[in-house]
Order: sequence, then C-alpha cells, then structure tokens
Amino acid sequence: MRLTILGSGGPLTTPRPGCPCRVCTAARRHGGRGRRGGPGIFVHDAHLLIDATEDIVPLLNSAGVERIDHLFLTHWHPDHTAGFRFVEQVNFDVLRGAAGRRTMVWMNAATARRLADSWRFFEAVGYCRLNVVEPGTRLDLGSITATWFNYAPEGFLSGFVLDDGRARALLVLDETKDLAEQVAADPLLQGHDLLVAECGWFERDPDGHILVRENSRLRTEEAGFERDTLPLIRAARARRTVLTHLMDLHGRTPEEFDALAASLAPLDVQFAYDGMVVDL
Repeated sequence: MRLTILGSGGPLTTPRPGCPCRVCTAARRHGGRGRRGGPGIFVHDAHLLIDATEDIVPLLNSAGVERIDHLFLTHWHPDHTAGFRFVEQVNFDVLRGAAGRRTMVWMNAATARRLADSWRFFEAVGYCRLNVVEPGTRLDLGSITATWFNYAPEGFLSGFVLDDGRARALLVLDETKDLAEQVAADPLLQGHDLLVAECGWFERDPDGHILVRENSRLRTEEAGFERDTLPLIRAARARRTVLTHLMDLHGRTPEEFDALAASLAPLDVQFAYDGMVVDL
C-alpha cells in the first residue's frame, strides 16, 4: 500500500499571506517542507483521494496524480471539502466537451446533509456519483478494502481502516479530541501497520513560550498534542505513526518537528510534509 500526503496543513496553510511569524517567514524564505497545503491524502493502489481542500488541484499536479476513482470526505469542514469542484477538473474530456470519467464520492450522513445538494450539478453532468456511507460499511476498492467508522461529537467525522491483505492503516485525520478512549475500546482500531492522525495543538513552542492561551477555545474544542494525540498513539498501538494537519500555530519548523519526533522514541512518529510518500 502506498500513500502520498498531498497537503500536510489544516485550515491555515503555510505560509499564510501577511503572517510575520517565524514559521511562515522561514517557509517563504526556504520553501521545501516548510510550505504546507491544505489537508489531502492519495492512496495510489485504489486511486483514492481523501478530502478535497481548496488547493487540491495544484497539490494533485505536484504529486503527479492523473486519475481519481474514489473520493472519501472525512467531514464537511471547508478545509476538507471546499475544493470539491476538482471532480470537473480531473474528469473533463476536452475532445468530448463533457465528462470522460466519473469519481465515486463517499461521505457520512452529516456531510451529506450540509453539502450534497450543492454538489448535485456535478453529479448530474457526470463528473461524480454521490454516496452516503453508514458506520461499519466495508467498501471494496479493488486491491484495498476500506472500513468506515464515525467519531467526534454526534459522529460527524469519519475515519477509515484501509487493508490490502498485507498491511493495514488507520486514518483519523481531524477532530481527534478524546478519541483515545474510543480507540482503546475497539480492537478494529488497534494494532495497525500505520496510524495517520492530526497532530493537535502544542502547549509551548520550542523556546518554551505558551502557544495556546488559557481561555482559548482550542483548549476545549480541539485536540491537543500532549492531552489527546500521545494517548491516541499509545491506544492505537500502530507500528508507525504519521501526524499531519500541521499549521504555523504549532510554532515549529520542519527541522523542529524532526527533533520532536526523535525525542518521542521508542514511539515511531513522523511529522508529515507535502509530497511525503508512505509505503507499507
């Protein structure tokens, strides 16, 4: 199984226009791993795209992706869905002047209630087919199967277990606050070859400065690295972990993320970057 992290950022890409922080400044100056597009993952074996961020088209071009048979949407937030129109871009046949291929789009009921009606045009002209997936559904994507489950408040976000018969990957890409308890109680979510999860906010930057104020909504609404992500990694017991959804508010350059990953040994943790390829 091969996965490419197309975009390793979150709702805030790096660098942000006009942001003078040290992370954005370094990204502008040096580029490379410091530049982060919005969240997106491509699973090569199934021609599967996970999430459609606003800048998904240039991210697909950068990774050399030419065909998308399936799109999984984790939830309705704009940084995961606002690039949905890509289905026209990748499936338009210039010679025919119409759709040449069709992408199967899979989403949970909460996402469908929020957004599916506005996407019916793309379905009507043949660029995609919209499907609502119930928790526990196992989809056959050819050489890979994907088992869906829901989590987060009111189950509005979907995670996936991908299995190619040789390796298994658990993907929980956003809103993982308090998820460790659910994972610890469900054998389906444990013992995989790979865990891909959001990073979560940090208490402090590498110099020890507080990153999240005591009264910030992030503390009550979003996953924290120390509070939620480390317990999730331990509960999942995956052989390898890749953390994504990284932003300038995390206060770290790629080199500082590397140093943090090294300090977590014996846990095998890596922090994602755009274009990162993971082979299982």
